Amino acid sequence: MERWSTARRKWSDVLATSRSLLRLLSPSLLSAPLQGNDDNTAATKSLADFAQAQGRRREAEATLASIPFFSISLMHEMRGIPLSLRSSSSELTGLLRDDLISLLPPALVAAVNRQNADPAARTSPNKASEEEKRKQMANLNSPHIIQSLAHSNASSVNLALASLVLLQQHLDHFHESTVLSGPIYAHSIGLVNSLSLHMTELERVRDTPIPHAVSKHFLRLLTIHTVLLPVVVVQRLHSERWWMGMAIVGLVTSMLYGVDSFAARLGQPMGLDREDLPLEKYVADVQRQWAEVRDCCGTSK
Repeated sequence: MERWSTARRKWSDVLATSRSLLRLLSPSLLSAPLQGNDDNTAATKSLADFAQAQGRRREAEATLASIPFFSISLMHEMRGIPLSLRSSSSELTGLLRDDLISLLPPALVAAVNRQNADPAARTSPNKASEEEKRKQMANLNSPHIIQSLAHSNASSVNLALASLVLLQQHLDHFHESTVLSGPIYAHSIGLVNSLSLHMTELERVRDTPIPHAVSKHFLRLLTIHTVLLPVVVVQRLHSERWWMGMAIVGLVTSMLYGVDSFAARLGQPMGLDREDLPLEKYVADVQRQWAEVRDCCGTSK
């Protein structure tokens, strides 16, 4: 239950930090003329000036779009499901807004395409969820052996980390061009660092298995309790009420073993089961707030 609570708290932190970033950056990036300190930015004097203004506007929109994309890519990263920008019948793909996809930085789009081109990353959502649950259950019931060495997958692309890197690069560029003031830039970098810390904590919850010794000790306690419970019940009841003793033993034992099974299912709280966290709702909330910010700044089409 602690793992489930930790994951829920960290996802709430991701949502709050993303909202703070959107609120902090949108007035400077979308409401400003985006031309630095040039005094002649009230009107474009040539086609080159207009193209430059449009390029800066596009970069500002891409910077803000990378914030909700971080939450989307983080959800797929936690579930081990590749992210696709193409329209399909998948409910997970349908979470992406079309206007968000059209404003993503080209580097992020290229990273998504590289991930989809990797044959090792092509896994259905159900198989990915079942694989995560299988690993947790196997760890609970596995014999006492030395765990194997970990091997890195050089072909995998961490889209959540890539979105943070690109976001910081854009912030650095806007600060150098004096679009972002020093205090806003410093606060924004602090929020980006917070997103990175939240992602690390969620990866820790996902990658740290439930210790086998804990489950083994709990199963021993259940066995001892199951053996001794009938003796205690028989001493308390008369011999003619043996049927009541059997009912009590069966009820208490089933409840205790149910607690063990319930804890094992909550060991991976970011899957696709009904009792897992509603990550789709969190992602939809971030995208809705991104759209509301664009509406407030008058840039939504």
